[in-house]
Amino acid sequence: MKQTLFLQAFILSFFFVRAQNVFPSSGNVGIGTASPAGALDVHNAYYTGGYKFMDNVSPNPSVGFLNPIAMAVRQGKMEYSDEEFAYSPDGVDIYDNNNSGQIIISRTNTITDIPNSSGFGLIITHTGAGEAPGYGGFVQSYNGGTNKTIVQIFRAKLPVGYQFNAASNSLGNGGAEYWLSNNTGTGKWEWYVRVTQYGYSGSFYNAGFVYITGGPAPTASSPLVWYMASCTAFDVTDVNLSNGNNIANQNFADQNASFRINGNGIIGGNVLIGKTSQTNSSYKLDVNGNIRANQVTVNATGADYVFDSTYHLPSIDSLSEYIKLHHHLPGIPSTKVMQHNGMNVGDAYTKLLGKVEEMTLYLVTLQEEVTELKTENNQLRKIKRP
Repeated sequence: MKQTLFLQAFILSFFFVRAQNVFPSSGNVGIGTASPAGALDVHNAYYTGGYKFMDNVSPNPSVGFLNPIAMAVRQGKMEYSDEEFAYSPDGVDIYDNNNSGQIIISRTNTITDIPNSSGFGLIITHTGAGEAPGYGGFVQSYNGGTNKTIVQIFRAKLPVGYQFNAASNSLGNGGAEYWLSNNTGTGKWEWYVRVTQYGYSGSFYNAGFVYITGGPAPTASSPLVWYMASCTAFDVTDVNLSNGNNIANQNFADQNASFRINGNGIIGGNVLIGKTSQTNSSYKLDVNGNIRANQVTVNATGADYVFDSTYHLPSIDSLSEYIKLHHHLPGIPSTKVMQHNGMNVGDAYTKLLGKVEEMTLYLVTLQEEVTELKTENNQLRKIKRP
């Protein structure tokens, strides 16, 4: 019994000295700290089932460890909107400080088991080990700032034996980066969540860099190939609704409106109103219905070229023949064409202005002829007088 008690005391004293652990018979228990703040106070990483659950690595007293969790579930500004690569790689680019040319990122819809709704994903291929850091990887860049917190979320399938690593430029004083999720490859689709917390002062630069380590090292004959189904980042610095993902109204008096933008709105793709598809995707704004506005300004070139001395003004006779044959003015689309293609307001304005200027020239010419006829008529009258 004495030997058992002595062994237990020796083990406790060893952990207390070497690891600053506290296991009293009553009171608070500390792991990694000699001064536990609660019933169980665990410092640094805590793992369960091989997955990291918590890692209090942020030295910035202005932004605690739980800040990204508390803010992310409430409100965040999405930095990249095409998260599932429906139209583009969404800002995902090669990260390789050596510029080795041994990383290829391809957007494709041929990944059979991809877990997203767009059907598109990224294939990342490493054909050698000459990249840096590690085997290189990808970057989806975001900018820093005082006490700013960014949560980067991506879904990837990385082979067993490899892991993701976070990298960034200066995060300022008190800045830190850590993973809320596991960062190792499992050979299955996994969610990976990485947090970047900028400090309270100093220099702040861009972040969002992720590189891969592990083995075996990729070669040209045996490359490392992994896949990404989605990737974006959220600025969860505060709960500013006007800057977040929600479409917010201007003020409380406008809450009955279902959609309203206060300030500038930037939309990367086409906007459809009153319809769900387009027959011609070249139109950035496609409206099925009437549009009302106080003023619309359309870029136009004008039609002063009609007044140039080199401009050929068709004769009235040729114009008459053209109208009889085609039933519309030269250079102006027919009714059938307008009904099918619509009308470019700027282009139509220029053409119509050209026709007005042509008619002005016809009137000027006609007036000159009338004046000349009047003069001749007056002369004839003088001759015929007795």
